[in-house]
Amino acid sequence: TITLDYSPKTAVSTSVAISASASVSNSASGNNLTALRWASGEKTVADFAVPSFGTDVPPSDSFSVTENGKYTVYAADSAGLSAVQTIEVSNIITLAPTITLDYSPKTAVSTGVAISASASVSNSASGNTLNALRWASGEKTTADFAVPTFGTDVPPSGSFSVTANGKYTVYAADSAGLSAVQTIEVSNIITLAPTITLDYSPKTAVSTGVAISASASVSNSASGNTLNALRWASGERTAADFAVPAFGTDVPPSGSFNITENGMYTVYAADSSGLSAVQTIEITNIVTQAPT
Repeated sequence: TITLDYSPKTAVSTSVAISASASVSNSASGNNLTALRWASGEKTVADFAVPSFGTDVPPSDSFSVTENGKYTVYAADSAGLSAVQTIEVSNIITLAPTITLDYSPKTAVSTGVAISASASVSNSASGNTLNALRWASGEKTTADFAVPTFGTDVPPSGSFSVTANGKYTVYAADSAGLSAVQTIEVSNIITLAPTITLDYSPKTAVSTGVAISASASVSNSASGNTLNALRWASGERTAADFAVPAFGTDVPPSGSFNITENGMYTVYAADSSGLSAVQTIEITNIVTQAPT
């Protein structure tokens, strides 16, 4: 009679030990065990007929295997009888967790983005589970996360918020002892408001009026950030004054507008990320009184 077992039965990434023992019938009559061998795969007594087939089970009555599958143990007694018994191992994990990352929104924003992170483990049917899912800023390795306090746990919601562009690394580890990292880069967070450039002409004394030229450039246009508004108003204004979309006058496509009075003029620019800026220019060269 052959008795087989293996341990551990939890998910492992290294190996399991198969214990194998055999007892013979009527040992009191002098019957004894003459062979106890093992081989990978599902084998028959006939396969073990050749004495060199298989590997002797060590005196410790256990042998280590590093691959999932079936293993057969063969026992023979001095009476000439033999038997085989097969055991299947399925809890050796060879594939590290798979990490899936994404972020949203992908349009230009000034507030931050949410990075979604999930991980799946190999061979969960064997009891393999996800033991850790953490993140850290920068491009990191599994060695960086070896210290359990390194990084921040991904919340149960499966996403975390970041407010700075750059690379972010997510680490996943399973109960078998395997781990992996995956890196994602965020580049659509805008931190600089639009830059406004103003000028006017002519600068000599005039009685008719001057043309104020106004242009604006946005930060990180490569990320999809665009200029959403370019408006002007007389006087010294703030961005809050322009919060109402109807306030002020659009700068024409030509990039300039005419004014006929001296004074302060404010230009407002807003981008698609939600950032805005104002710039003020003063005109003093418009002459309205004839010589005396």
